[in-house]
Amino acid sequence: MGLSRRQPLFYEEVMEKKRRLLVAALPMELPETLRDYVGRKTPALVERDGRGFVGVTGVGRRNVSRFYRRLDELGIQVEKVLLIGFAGSIQKSLTPGKRVTITRMITSGGQVFSLVPLGKLAHVTGLEVGEWTDASEKRRLGVAYPDVGVIDMETGAHAEECARRGISLSVLRVVTDGVGERLPPLAYIFEDWEYVVWKRFFSHLWYGIWGLGFSWRLWKLREALAGELKKLEEWHDLLENT
Repeated sequence: MGLSRRQPLFYEEVMEKKRRLLVAALPMELPETLRDYVGRKTPALVERDGRGFVGVTGVGRRNVSRFYRRLDELGIQVEKVLLIGFAGSIQKSLTPGKRVTITRMITSGGQVFSLVPLGKLAHVTGLEVGEWTDASEKRRLGVAYPDVGVIDMETGAHAEECARRGISLSVLRVVTDGVGERLPPLAYIFEDWEYVVWKRFFSHLWYGIWGLGFSWRLWKLREALAGELKKLEEWHDLLENT
């Protein structure tokens, strides 16, 4: 029995083997139609009407590894994975709004993986980090890794897991924060409006205003990410008829 159309929970037996998986760390990194389709649960995996799967792993290496272990346990085998989402920049040339494809990934353990490029997007090298990174750390990383363009917390783990299973991995990222920026404490206000702790918001009003501005930026950049995804013919049908 396959996953039902509206069942985003991981914990269900799946016998059919699908071939493609579009995945993000957070629901808010998905285009709006897919986000509504998958729901808010993390981790999540939803079958797209026989076309493949859409998944959400949660943030960080640990959650990504857990996600792939569940794929194995469920007997789901894929040939291709497309990872989409946000990234931070450590080079001045990569400003917020820039869409990139990561073609070379350096993990936190120093391993280097080659990934499959996408379309006509700018090709960059990515670096795995373990937490949100402030401006001073970004500048340090930019000096230490002059060939690296962007940083994020999941691509390294995806690269390892896909290499281990012989899966083709492509990555589409949009830059959300530049070299001199860090993510504010309340970065996802527009996404989690119903769940914002308003007492915290008003007790740290500057954080709230900062978070509102940054959250609006993320909202618009997700639309840009969705626009790029629609250009990728091989993956476009996962967006259709949602």
